[in-house]
Amino acid sequence: MARERYHHGNLRRALLDAALAIVAEDGVSAITMSALARAAGVSSGAPYRHFKSTDAVLVALAAEGWARLLADEEARVDPDAPPLDQFRQAGVTTVRFAVTHPIHFRLMFGPIGRRLDDPDLSTRRAEVDARTAALAEAALTGDADRETRVLAAQAQVYGLARLFVDGVLPAADADTAEALAHAVTGVLGEGLIPRESPVQSRPDARNQSSAAATPASGEPGS
Repeated sequence: MARERYHHGNLRRALLDAALAIVAEDGVSAITMSALARAAGVSSGAPYRHFKSTDAVLVALAAEGWARLLADEEARVDPDAPPLDQFRQAGVTTVRFAVTHPIHFRLMFGPIGRRLDDPDLSTRRAEVDARTAALAEAALTGDADRETRVLAAQAQVYGLARLFVDGVLPAADADTAEALAHAVTGVLGEGLIPRESPVQSRPDARNQSSAAATPASGEPGS
């Protein structure tokens, strides 16, 4: 048996870091327990002390991602700001997180992140979901269509994050992504279309519409 060369005292962390490096270089399919062992400089059996399989490694990374996102939100969302601003700040934080930790983000929102059989993963995700729900409740109090609006906001934030992570938008550093996220989430509370369209703003619009719909004398239907 190969002698273990790992002496840093935190093999679990080393294996997770090795997994991140392998995924960044060669993709998720390149992760094997032997590859993790080689990257960490340990014997082939050592990773099994902490993880039963490569899936367990990926689940642990997804759980770590949710924990980091929650910590980022708690650090970056101003508790004294108006509720809608807090809701926006949480969205901006998600985009910044995605750009900073793209591998975590993909795992969190991919099939691995939807696993319900891992208590740590489920708990971490539930904590973020509960925080999001609380921010939305405060920001959109009294809105009869709150669930739809929350979904629209989440789709907006998630969509922007995916555009960065999937390379649809040019690669950006965290500050650049955050600035764009601020601009995009500024739409929240305002809507994509002005409250009054040009037609609605004309006082005679309704009369004109009615007249157009009424057949003139002598035409069919008069």
